[in-house]
Amino acid sequence: MIFNCDEKSICKYSCFLRNGLLLDTSVLMIYFLGEYDYKNNTNYLKQWTNDGIPYSELDYQSLKRFIDRASFSKLYITPHIFHEFYKHAQKILKENLDPFFKNSMEKLIRINEENVDKNDILAHKYFDKLEIGEHSLYILKESIHSAILTDDERKTIPLFCEDKKLLLIPIREAIKFTLNS
Repeated sequence: MIFNCDEKSICKYSCFLRNGLLLDTSVLMIYFLGEYDYKNNTNYLKQWTNDGIPYSELDYQSLKRFIDRASFSKLYITPHIFHEFYKHAQKILKENLDPFFKNSMEKLIRINEENVDKNDILAHKYFDKLEIGEHSLYILKESIHSAILTDDERKTIPLFCEDKKLLLIPIREAIKFTLNS
């Protein structure tokens, strides 16, 4: 199922949201680069793009409000997602990587990390269609029954839009929802 930003309330999705929210790599990049830019008067977030379109401070503020206002019981990532996040941050921040992680440490520590076994990833029915980080989230959602906040719409929506056990929240839909409410 796909999150609809035109809904007036997210109560319709409460069965997915009450257990927490699984965060894809882009969510971490927008959230933490945006936070770092805000606190340090830098412009790293504009280097993070989706289909060549850079994310903005408004995207960061809206995504932050979506996550904060929904009061998810827990936020989750996997080691695979954290690895992708670290590698992308390394490329963007270069010599400012250490200050970035010092600035982000407290919030990163509060995000729950759940391991996903490589054998489960190898056996996943969409192994040839998804990246490792995406696989880890989809496998994790089976045990946690949560929603996934992502910007990988081109790959994930065609594969999972009919899955009634999954709520996909595209980042742009979460941003629109926040701007409309």
